[in-house]
Amino acid sequence: GSLTVNDESLVKEGWMWKRTGNSSQFKKRYFRLVNSQQHGARLYWFVDAFHVTHPKGQLPIGGADVVIDPVNRLLTVSSEIGVDRVFRCPGLGSLNEWHETMSNISKSQTVFTKGVRAICIVTSFVCMAPQT
Repeated sequence: GSLTVNDESLVKEGWMWKRTGNSSQFKKRYFRLVNSQQHGARLYWFVDAFHVTHPKGQLPIGGADVVIDPVNRLLTVSSEIGVDRVFRCPGLGSLNEWHETMSNISKSQTVFTKGVRAICIVTSFVCMAPQT
């Protein structure tokens, strides 16, 4: 697929290695963390920095758990949809920056999503109550 969402804003971008499946192998990829009112925060990965309109994959970040292993420079993202991805950063500075950015955006979107669900449930209940 290609990126065609108009309201996406770039939050962070850079190189990391992505673990391939359940193996111990990593592939170098170019990453872009974007945020959108319509689709929330997503991490996209690409073969290189020149072809950033056709992602090789993506991962929703809203509500995800983001854990680091500083010894191995690993960043593990466990998304709300049950997908775990492991990334290796080129250095500790990069690891800390990605961790802080993803953690902050994940927490902010979790609160927003839960708040919207609560409002919808209450509205739904109030609208249906007079019909009994």
